[in-house]
Amino acid sequence: MTPERERAAAYASLKAFFEQEKVTLNRTLDGLRDLLRQKPGACSGHELRAEASYVHDLYTSFENLFRAVAEELNGGVPKGDQWHKKLLLEMKIALPGKRPPVISEDLHRTLEECLRFRHLVRNSYGILLDPQKTRAISLLSISCTEELLAAFSSFLSALI
Repeated sequence: MTPERERAAAYASLKAFFEQEKVTLNRTLDGLRDLLRQKPGACSGHELRAEASYVHDLYTSFENLFRAVAEELNGGVPKGDQWHKKLLLEMKIALPGKRPPVISEDLHRTLEECLRFRHLVRNSYGILLDPQKTRAISLLSISCTEELLAAFSSFLSALI
């Protein structure tokens, strides 16, 4: 297959996956926004766990998009214990001749916070969640989701 055909196939695959993942992201955002409307103050109990779960799910969708880029254009997902951090780092770096950066340096820093929170949710007890910190990361996740969707759309356009 010629490099042009490989690039076109990678673009088509990434575009289709992006459209599919956008549906998941938007449904998750709708759920989180609904919860925040119902509970404008910091949540507690089951609602706090639900809020943390929405944030967890948002970052999982972000990472799914990054994994697709890594598999289609980078030669695979990084290996090792720190692969989540390495994958995120790769997304702010251009690969000359293969692809532009997927995200900006600023978005990278924001997503690092979201990744740390997801790690906390996955690896600790829900009763240890701090309601104020969870709310702050929820609001951050909402804004960075919108920014990531725009960045990924621009990234795909640059691949054409």
